[in-house]
Amino acid sequence: MDFPPKDFVVYFVVLLCLYSRRADGIVQPNKLSDLTPEPSPVTTPCVSQQTCGACIQASPECAWCKSDQKVYSNISRRCDSVDELFKFCPEEDVVFPVPSGEIKQNDEPTTANQMRPQNMQLKLRPGEKHSFEVRFRQVVDYPLDVYFLLDMSFTMRKYQERLSNLTSTLASELHNITSNFRLGFGSFVDKPTMPFTDAPTDRLRPPCSDCVVTYSFKHQMPLANGLEQSARFESLVKNAKLSGNLDHAEGGLDALMQAVVCKEEIGWRNHSRKLIVFSTDAAYHHASDGKLAGIVVPNDGKCHLQYDDKSDTWDYIEALNQDYPSALQLKRLLRKNKINMIFAVPLKQQPLYSKLSHFLETSVVGLLSDQADNIVQIVRNEYDKITSEVTLSHLSTLPNMRLNYTSFCLGEVSLETAVCRGLKFGSEVAWNVTLELLSCPNATFSNRNHTIKIQPIGLQDQVVIDLEPICQCDCPLPLENAEEGISLPCSGKGKKDCGICLCEKNRLGKNCECQKSAGFSEVDDQGTCIMPNSTWNMVCSGRGNCVCGKCECFKRNDPNEAITGHYCECDNFSCGKDKTGQLCGGHGNCDCGECKCDEGWTAKTCDCPLSTSSCVDPTSNEICNGKGECDCGVCQCERSKGSRVYGGTTCGQCLNCPPPCHLLARCAQCAAFESQKNETSGNNFTAISGACSKDCRYAETSVLLVDNLDTKQKPGWKLCPPVRDDRDFCLISFAYQEVVGSKEEPQLSVMVGQKKVCPEKINPYIIAGPLAGAILLMGILLLVGWKIAVSLYDRQQVRQFEEEVRSAEWQKTVRGIDFEMIQSV
Repeated sequence: MDFPPKDFVVYFVVLLCLYSRRADGIVQPNKLSDLTPEPSPVTTPCVSQQTCGACIQASPECAWCKSDQKVYSNISRRCDSVDELFKFCPEEDVVFPVPSGEIKQNDEPTTANQMRPQNMQLKLRPGEKHSFEVRFRQVVDYPLDVYFLLDMSFTMRKYQERLSNLTSTLASELHNITSNFRLGFGSFVDKPTMPFTDAPTDRLRPPCSDCVVTYSFKHQMPLANGLEQSARFESLVKNAKLSGNLDHAEGGLDALMQAVVCKEEIGWRNHSRKLIVFSTDAAYHHASDGKLAGIVVPNDGKCHLQYDDKSDTWDYIEALNQDYPSALQLKRLLRKNKINMIFAVPLKQQPLYSKLSHFLETSVVGLLSDQADNIVQIVRNEYDKITSEVTLSHLSTLPNMRLNYTSFCLGEVSLETAVCRGLKFGSEVAWNVTLELLSCPNATFSNRNHTIKIQPIGLQDQVVIDLEPICQCDCPLPLENAEEGISLPCSGKGKKDCGICLCEKNRLGKNCECQKSAGFSEVDDQGTCIMPNSTWNMVCSGRGNCVCGKCECFKRNDPNEAITGHYCECDNFSCGKDKTGQLCGGHGNCDCGECKCDEGWTAKTCDCPLSTSSCVDPTSNEICNGKGECDCGVCQCERSKGSRVYGGTTCGQCLNCPPPCHLLARCAQCAAFESQKNETSGNNFTAISGACSKDCRYAETSVLLVDNLDTKQKPGWKLCPPVRDDRDFCLISFAYQEVVGSKEEPQLSVMVGQKKVCPEKINPYIIAGPLAGAILLMGILLLVGWKIAVSLYDRQQVRQFEEEVRSAEWQKTVRGIDFEMIQSV
């Protein structure tokens, strides 16, 4: 019987209290009527479920038998695995909802939606998973909305001029990306109040001759066709008036919040990639900085733009009433509105905006040069980075579910990831999505259908999944009184649902036959069927149904097995088994999880005999030879008795004693010689006992002579290595036996074989002839080898001499006394 680890110590102590060892080896159970053993743990979560809905929610393997009460009367339980229910429930009455999935829309990717399938329908049981494929393709000419949000403080003059001069280049570069692009423009400074400016709001003046009074945010140009309106964009950027503020940080987050949430005013399209290019050379104010100016109302994340006829702009009107937004607010709204960002900032501001960009997730940071001549390249490069990466996320109205993504992306190895990088226009990637319903929704999410949307971060594209949790059984009402839902088998006090009665509020029981007392609820009814202080805390120990506050225990398929007890906590089949698998060792009866042993047997599994007959040594007639104790019919040998350790069935073997063969070798030699000398045979050793008394002093019990030594036919004898007789070089076989007596040292008996194994005589010519022949042959081979070596050497020397002669060059020489004769006349 298995128990939770935390209860093991407690259970062990209870066992020590229930059972006590006796001095004479008998175990007697204490009769404690108030201690009832725990029932066996339920191996499946199905069997304890009381309704069809609870059954199918317990596990994906659980099924329900909806048979009528008459058919069900002989059935042990309604909720179980399908295989178990088929044993006693008609197949047509087994309720086992099967999950399903159907794709409703699977169009090719377009500019309206780059994902497929677009819509699918799933039905899942709690604990079940469903896998499906989602694909994303970067379509060409996907709509692009680019909104420039510029810091208009005086230090940004050079950036403003450069951007206006590069408008045509910017429009041309964006047109290379997509022909369907739009441009918009807005500017910001800071909250127009102290301490962010040098004067109160009502006394503000332009900080310079060409400047305007400090303002928070002005939306100056809604998104419009990039090619057609590029000239207007250039003019607005070029003519936008600069301003200033007192502190170093700017109010860019106020402007960014309005650009994100004012969808209609900015002109964001539903199906487009939305991009905000945020350019500044200063840090930013964030949430709680507004308190410096006495502005304590948090930013509400809503649109507060008002059109100004005079300036033809939309102005932020809550700058003095609401605090700056937090980074967390912006992160949520950027993701909600599917907007990406590019922070174009100079080198000194990169560390600050890199941290902000990392937190916002849907943004990147570009390095703005001192001359601002790389703004077009920043937009192009950072846009390529954004579009080359797709990250899937999901939104759900159902909290208790889990989604896992795996994909090859553009590689050859499948990874568990929602991110794919390195995409180009026209490339397609696929994810294998696994959706798991963890549990059924609670009352807050009790509606039948739930929507899950899988979307790429920063895009409007999505896969819509309509999920229907299978949390209730769809069982039709019986034909009688189907309209009222009232059926007679429920005592007229309830309605039949999936084979059981759902009783009215004041009724209980299998057939609604019980009347509830005042203040007594169904929970109270179930509570009376839970065993007090039980580890499992289950109704009827998970092995029965609670009917009118009483447990009706399940019936077993085996008629010899039964579940009993007030809480179905007892049975006659869960007791311990011995090594052979017999219940209670075959020597007792199982009673409420405990073995009641037959007379003469004890222990938890009744496999321990009280008799000690199996421990008696037949030779010494002692229990375990006095070297151990008899426990359950088996000798438990003492591991140490002085310097000796004993073992064996009756502790008759000395486990650490060295083999005495070397002590008995001379005795065997002497016995064999004397027996041959005196022609002694059989076991008669009287004639040689005196002659060998010195050599056989270790053979304290006896020395036996046998014709043929065969230890297999003589149990208890141990064979020693044969010893050679020095007189005739014959081998003598002998064996010994240890006899454990009252002495601590074992006594030895020797048994000697009379037949020696002698070596055969060797003919000297057989050895000398081959040896002499081998020596002669080796001499001849040496001579032949020497002759061959000398011949080869001489031949080489001759060839060398002849070669030198042939290669010699002779020269003519003139001696000193020789001269030519000259004749003169």
